[in-house]
Amino acid sequence: MPSFVPYLDRCWLPCLISHVYIGCGPKNRSRSISVFIGSVENWSVGDPAEIPNIYGFNYDFNKSDFYTVMLPYINGKAPPGAITLQDADLHRQIKKPVTHIFSTSNMVSYESFVDSTMAFFFGRLDELYTRSDLRFRGLAGMRYGFLDAGKDVDNIIRDLEMHFDKVSLTGQMPWIDTHLQIGPLLSRLFKQLDSPITTFQFTRMAERQALQKRPHEKSGMHNRDLLSRFMEVQTKDPAIITWIATNIGAGSDTIAIILRAIFYNLLKQPHSLQKLRKELENAAQAGSVSDPITWNECQKLPYLDACVKEAERVHPAVGLPLERVVPPGGSKICGQYLKGGTIVGINAWVVHQDKASQRKKMEQALFTFGAGSRVCDGKTFSHLIIYKLVPSILQAYDIELSNPQAEWRDEGRWFVIQKDFNVLLKKRALT
Repeated sequence: MPSFVPYLDRCWLPCLISHVYIGCGPKNRSRSISVFIGSVENWSVGDPAEIPNIYGFNYDFNKSDFYTVMLPYINGKAPPGAITLQDADLHRQIKKPVTHIFSTSNMVSYESFVDSTMAFFFGRLDELYTRSDLRFRGLAGMRYGFLDAGKDVDNIIRDLEMHFDKVSLTGQMPWIDTHLQIGPLLSRLFKQLDSPITTFQFTRMAERQALQKRPHEKSGMHNRDLLSRFMEVQTKDPAIITWIATNIGAGSDTIAIILRAIFYNLLKQPHSLQKLRKELENAAQAGSVSDPITWNECQKLPYLDACVKEAERVHPAVGLPLERVVPPGGSKICGQYLKGGTIVGINAWVVHQDKASQRKKMEQALFTFGAGSRVCDGKTFSHLIIYKLVPSILQAYDIELSNPQAEWRDEGRWFVIQKDFNVLLKKRALT
């Protein structure tokens, strides 16, 4: 397969938009192509060797205008967000003060939030399903109510799906938002279109700020959750507000998609499920795992690690290329010179199909959370939740597909969200 194939027909744009609109799944996106959109040339690159060149730490390739449409509007304005910052140097400046918050060594300090939510989750699992509370609990030290109410609180899940569906379309033509200002216009005409996720962000911040002004009531404040740490840094650097919405909006969908991919593939391949169960049972018998399992203990389970990484490889959360702009001096990619201003991007669904024979090369090519200087900052926190929740569920429940012959379906837009995945649960007998 060539690393990229030129396709110069300007009529490709309507086809591309319709392809995104109908939610064509990843099975239909296995080929790298190049297209012209207006006067800008777009290249989709399929060679994993180009990951460090395009997404490396040299900060040469800025994000494309695709990201300008990604932020949700509230009161006619789009609050800043770290994931949408196009200028790589600016991103580096505002990232530096919060790097320690997402460090691997800090993960153990967030475990209590995950553990308490998992315990509540298991108490409700027989009757309810949710996908966002774990992320919210780690962010603001509290459950937001998905598990308690058993429903989509304030339509946050629905709003996120609708928002990223819109991003997938308008991102192909960013000038729609840039010049016509559709986002702000709609927000002024229809107040109900204000983003629930953004409202949640500012409401939680206002509550925490009010609590900080009443020292005698601080006993109920979780001063080591992500929100407290962000606000602590914000006293020195106001720009840190850009990280809060990013951790809410992007994190919940990514974690949910990966978790579904893990369990679906394990249930479709019973021998792999049994092998993972055996690893967990052996670890429990040896006394090397606790209840609940800890982050450090998870790191010593190689087959669990392999299952998570393979699920991320075969079903990455993002279904579109992560677009970057070739710097003014041009760049050589896959042996071909591309002029400055050309848009290039790698799609995880493409690059993950590369037939690497060595595990090290496969891990280097894993693009689920991006790579290099703009890799997802919440990657380790997402893994904290995933690596703890998967073994905890398998230790607590027997799980099987409600219809083993049925296949799920996916909708491939910005996120590749799975549908029609139903399981049966049975409480495991204590041994």
